[in-house]
Amino acid sequence: MAKSSLYVVQFKDVGKEDVALVGGKGANLGEMTRAGFPVPPGFIVTAKKD
Repeated sequence: MAKSSLYVVQFKDVGKEDVALVGGKGANLGEMTRAGFPVPPGFIVTAKKD
């Protein structure tokens, strides 16, 4: 995952390896974005804990 922010990431910056951080839906949206599917632009609020 690219380091957009600790708490907010773009769909394009996450994938299936980030499920623990962004959840299943977030990871799937990232995978679809990377694969070229027409996903509206968006972001994910992460589950990052300090």
